[in-house]
Amino acid sequence: KGVLMVETKGDHDSDELEIIDAGAEDIGEGPETGFSIYTAANRLAEVKKNLETKGFVVESAQLQYVPKNLVEVNDAVTQKKLLELMEALEEEDDVSAVAANFDFTT
Repeated sequence: KGVLMVETKGDHDSDELEIIDAGAEDIGEGPETGFSIYTAANRLAEVKKNLETKGFVVESAQLQYVPKNLVEVNDAVTQKKLLELMEALEEEDDVSAVAANFDFTT
């Protein structure tokens, strides 16, 4: 998926309508005062251009693996092992990005 992070321009509701008009497939809350916008991978550049034309500041625009299904992991030992595995993969020089589909509920 194409994932874009943008800052809000002010009015949350009107911003969402403009983002949808720009071609977003889905909108989520950003890390702070903005939005996470999801679009088809082949439309990332087009949606980014449309958002900039509408006056949004695009903080980032990139392709990401977004899981269709999350696997809940409730066991503390398994959670620890998964985190250790993710950290080990991220530390490898030959690895540029790591994606996962697990979710810790506790």
